[in-house]
Amino acid sequence: MLAILYLGAATYFGDLICRRFYRFVSLQHRLATSFLVGLLFSTWITFLSALLLSRTRQPLIAANLVFLLIFATVWFWSRRYRAPQVTREALARPAGSLHWDLIWLVGFLIVACWLMFATLSFKDGQFQIAFKAWTDFGANISLTQSFALGHNVPPQHPFFPGEFIRYHFLFWFQTANLEFLGLNPVRSINILSVLSLLALLILIITFAETLFNSRTVGRLSAVLFFFSSSLSYLSFLRSQNSISGALNSIVHRTDFLASGYPFRCET
Repeated sequence: MLAILYLGAATYFGDLICRRFYRFVSLQHRLATSFLVGLLFSTWITFLSALLLSRTRQPLIAANLVFLLIFATVWFWSRRYRAPQVTREALARPAGSLHWDLIWLVGFLIVACWLMFATLSFKDGQFQIAFKAWTDFGANISLTQSFALGHNVPPQHPFFPGEFIRYHFLFWFQTANLEFLGLNPVRSINILSVLSLLALLILIITFAETLFNSRTVGRLSAVLFFFSSSLSYLSFLRSQNSISGALNSIVHRTDFLASGYPFRCET
């Protein structure tokens, strides 16, 4: 599928850039860094190319061809002018098991997939959107479709005709591009979200592991990412009559705990 090939090319493109400047702690660190850098550069290249070629009949086709040409040029240049050997040497890691690394990564992948597909899915011809997210997805899915199925270059918001977009639209542009290349809108959004979250968790693990010289601390740091810094859970637990009642309330709760901060968006 063209969308998967595009993501693979974008990641390899990021690797061609990163390995000339970074020494990686692990293979997963290299993959995460390459994905994020490649995604950033590929999205900008594709979007700016579509913007410059907006008068063509299919700007996304032309833009993807431009990215392919730039990717091939960078690949050829990197083969001809190799990076110094020292930049490709891996840094020493603290003692630990590769099997446990893989187990934790698979666990994070499962959580990321559950989180994304439980928030946004498609069933019986309808979008299924989590209650807290329908306002964002309602607007941004239409923005994605305006890129993928329409001719929204230069970008304007579908809800406000004639108004330029000034608010993080590049993610939605890239999901639209992946949809244009063969994925459905839900899969394009969720796959990009899952890979981005997994890359973030790997970088958190790598940073904490390097800072504290412990793989265990790195893994715990990634786990703590999912927990709010608010102490509002203390009052929630204090209000429960028993441990079983607290567990039952947690399992059946359908809303976030109040953060204790004065702004609604903090919750």
